Amino acid sequence: AEGLSEGKSHLNVSARVYEFYLKFTNDVAGQASAFLSNGYARVVEKAVKETRGVSLANFLSHPAMVHLVGRELNTVTPLAEALLDCVSQYIQASLLEVARGVFTGYPGLSAAVSEFLADKIDEQTKKASEDIARCIKRQRNLFTMNHYYTDNVDKIKDGIKKKQELMNA
Repeated sequence: AEGLSEGKSHLNVSARVYEFYLKFTNDVAGQASAFLSNGYARVVEKAVKETRGVSLANFLSHPAMVHLVGRELNTVTPLAEALLDCVSQYIQASLLEVARGVFTGYPGLSAAVSEFLADKIDEQTKKASEDIARCIKRQRNLFTMNHYYTDNVDKIKDGIKKKQELMNA
């Protein structure tokens, strides 16, 4: 905590980044749909109506689910990008401040190290941005291997088959 006593708490990277993540979490929670509200129930009902005939009536269809998840991802995506920008800028500023302090008497070395750090942080930020985009893209392509769905469909088919056999007997 020596840096903290010197008035450099802004360089306590883990605490500051945690604060950025906390703000992101609160922003996402504040902008997410109110899933249990009557208003959201109407949104779900509309999505279900628009995808009638796609799957069994007692199941939320895949297209409806993709639509609903997509709405939420459209909210989260800009917040995630803003978080990345904020963290990247903060880390870059912190590292550059430390580098300048360490290499005070060596302006050429200080400039070279600062440029190197800035380039590396920009490179890692670009990779992180690509990772975020890839994760969000994957979330838009919903797919489940939940065996309960196929088990229930098979039970329904068996029930229909038995009724048909009884009617034909």
